[in-house]
Amino acid sequence: MLQIACLRQYCEDFLADHISNENCLTIWREARLSSCKVLANEAWNFVHREFPSIKSTEDFLACDIDDICLMVASEDLNVPNEEEVIDAILLWVGHEESRRKQLSRLIALSRLCLVSEDFILRRLLTEQMILENQEVLEMVRRSLEYHILLSRRHDECPPSAMYRRASLYDNVMIVLGEGKDNFYAYVFKTEEWFQLPALPEDMGLGSSACSYGDDIFVAGGKNTMNALFQFETRKNSWVKLAPMNVGRRNHVIVAVGPCLYVLGGLNNEVTTLNSVECYDTIKAVWTDVGFLHTAVRSSGSAVIGKKVIICGGKENDTVTSKTVQCFNTATNTSYILGEMPSETCLPRTIIDMDKIYLITQEGCVWKMKLNDRSSSIHHKSQLWDFARYWHGALLHDGIVYIIAGETPDNSDLPDVWPIELQGVFQSVRNLRPANITRCMACIRTTMEKYMLKDSLAMDISRV
Repeated sequence: MLQIACLRQYCEDFLADHISNENCLTIWREARLSSCKVLANEAWNFVHREFPSIKSTEDFLACDIDDICLMVASEDLNVPNEEEVIDAILLWVGHEESRRKQLSRLIALSRLCLVSEDFILRRLLTEQMILENQEVLEMVRRSLEYHILLSRRHDECPPSAMYRRASLYDNVMIVLGEGKDNFYAYVFKTEEWFQLPALPEDMGLGSSACSYGDDIFVAGGKNTMNALFQFETRKNSWVKLAPMNVGRRNHVIVAVGPCLYVLGGLNNEVTTLNSVECYDTIKAVWTDVGFLHTAVRSSGSAVIGKKVIICGGKENDTVTSKTVQCFNTATNTSYILGEMPSETCLPRTIIDMDKIYLITQEGCVWKMKLNDRSSSIHHKSQLWDFARYWHGALLHDGIVYIIAGETPDNSDLPDVWPIELQGVFQSVRNLRPANITRCMACIRTTMEKYMLKDSLAMDISRV
């Protein structure tokens, strides 16, 4: 037995030293069948490292569908770009006519949103296999929307838009706190915090932010009522843009089409506003475009198509609203959609597959159903049972991230707890970075890894 074990080890060592592009997949398969775990790992790691070189080998073309699925879906695949993976899929599927039925399965496992717009137009939309497959064509259409609809790019983050571990980019959450230095990036994959360049000015309480493309736009605030700044993620720097026509804080800012819309808020005279103005990102000018049906501040918001949905907020110092209203950017008109179960201000909205969820200060999770001119809202879950002001909320990969927030009675939550909500939410993660108490905004985007400098040891506050 000892001799057999020694011989087996010798064979494993020999094969491990002779893994190549041409034989790595064969060695990987045989090692798995023979329960040679170390050799299988060596070969599999080689496949990950050299994938661009092995995708056209006979070994690769001879793989079965399950092995191809493992490679395409692997988080550790080391490719310079996702075009390499899509090319590999098309090579494998095109090798045998019978494999065409597997095309949709493989494309669904890929990071299709991360291929270039040019690749989609010139390669995918001229590929006969794709043009003949309606399911795949729909996936390609959605990936094209990811590039074209800059205002909606980061509403959601499907698996097809999540960067692999070896990528030059990371999916991040941008968190804007109170004060010019409280501007951070949280990397979902590594759970690390990074300090980002400070805002040019301390905008004060009540500033608002949104994304357009991969950039972040921050507007207004108690100290800089008219200001608009753009954080260019590819340059890791700020740009000052044209000021708003009407200074405001505690307002809503959203992106629709090529424009940024600011709605409602509070002015210097402490008057609640109903005015709406629009910043054209191409012409770089502000235009007054209309009015909300009801003047509100500290509202929640969501965008569906060309409609901005405004949820609750405060009408004045003593009246909190439960009204849901809509501002239609196509017609610049506003109307009432309905009411929420109760009055609330600063509810945080989450969008998943055009479904709107609201998370209130009291921890209620409400699901909103929109019709053409009306809305209905139903209570779905309870995340906590105490007041938590100025918190942020964002859904990513099935996890609801709750960020910061003031809790006057010092109540707090566990770090993570499970929640099952119609396959949308799987768990809740409670993030309380000690540097941030009030969260002005938390926004998803992508950044190049080299822009993210030394990781911060962000203590978790139990305030």
